[in-house]
Parts: sequence; C-alpha cells; structure tokens
Amino acid sequence: MKRKLFRCVAMVAVLAPAVLTLGQGQPTTPPPPATQPVKQQDFPAKPGETVVTFEKYDVGKAIPKVEEKGLRFTLAWAPQKSNAVGRVMFFPHMYTEPERKGILNAMANEQNIPLEGFLPMGASSVTLVLFGSPEVPAKLVGFDKNGKVVDTAELAKSPTRKSPGDPPPSFELTVKGPEIVYIRLSGPRDGEFLAAEQVRYVPLPVPPVLPAAAGAATAPAVAK
Repeated sequence: MKRKLFRCVAMVAVLAPAVLTLGQGQPTTPPPPATQPVKQQDFPAKPGETVVTFEKYDVGKAIPKVEEKGLRFTLAWAPQKSNAVGRVMFFPHMYTEPERKGILNAMANEQNIPLEGFLPMGASSVTLVLFGSPEVPAKLVGFDKNGKVVDTAELAKSPTRKSPGDPPPSFELTVKGPEIVYIRLSGPRDGEFLAAEQVRYVPLPVPPVLPAAAGAATAPAVAK
C-alpha cells in the first residue's frame, strides 16, 4: 500500500509542472477531431484563372490589410461601434489535411462589415472558396470601378458537416461581369464567421482606368 502511494505522489510531482504551464504563451490547443483529418474537396482552377491562397500567413494575427498577387483585402468600411482600426485575420480550416487557412473580418462585434477585395487589374470573374460557422449565410457582390453592382451570388445557409469530427464543408460563390474592380463578402452575424480560403479570378486583358477614390473603404449611408 505504501509503495503504491509513493508511486502516485511521484507521478504528480513529475506531471505538475507540465499541467501548470498549459495555456501559457500559446493558444489553447483545440480538442482532437472524432475522426482522422479529412482531405478536403479540391476546387481546381479553370483556364485563365489566377489562384490566391493564404498558407504563408499566421493564424489569429489581426492586421489592417493583406496584399497578395495583386489583390488587396481590407474591411469594406471602418468600424462604427468603436474607434478601433478595422482589421482582417486568418482562421484555420480545422481538421483538414493539409490544413488550410481563410481570411475574414477580425472584428468580433462588427461581423456585419463585409470583407472587401480590391482588384486594380480588373476581372471578368471572381470565385471564392469559403468555409464558416454552421449554416452561416454568405453573400458575394462584385462592383465596377464606379461602385455599381455588376453581379451577386449568395447562399442562405452554408452546407453542414456530416459528423462532429469533420471539417466545415467548403463551398464556392462566383460573380461575373465585363468589369469587376472590387468584391465584398458578407453574411455572418456577431458570434459567427465566414472565411475565404481561396480566391480565383480572371484578370482583364487591359486594366481599367480607375478613379482616384477606387477601392476606398467607406461606410454605407445611414438613414437619419
């Protein structure tokens, strides 16, 4: 009996330092999935498409903008509920193999602000591969250089996963038109998220002549 008690005390002494350091300096590791990582559905590029992904970026680091392969990602307008600087960030597509990352609105209390992608070269087609909260709505709008809506694609509810251990299913939204200069992705409410893990676009043969204010982030008009 004394030997068993001595062994238990010794194990506690060995494990205690490791237990006490959990959660210090690093984010808490999420629990493992119920199954092994799932190889996600691939969304191959079509002829003429430029593909943008975000593997090189750090997860959870909020930054004002991201520029990648000619695109600039920001929030569509400044936060309205505070004086905070609008920021975007990257979220992991959990339980995928290899793990993917998506760009999204980093403002916890203003998820209504769309994520904006500015394409100064112009595009005839823009496709986003998305994942998000269960049954989150998603809306992609393409605008021309004058701020006129060119095309809209939306989904009332994102697809749901078949098992709790599966990753959130990815899905596509595409907008097309003679000249798309920027896009806006919206849908999630506070407490939800919607991330773009891949952007594919077909650049115009000749870039459009842009007005000086093209791509500027402005808040929508508020009714008095």
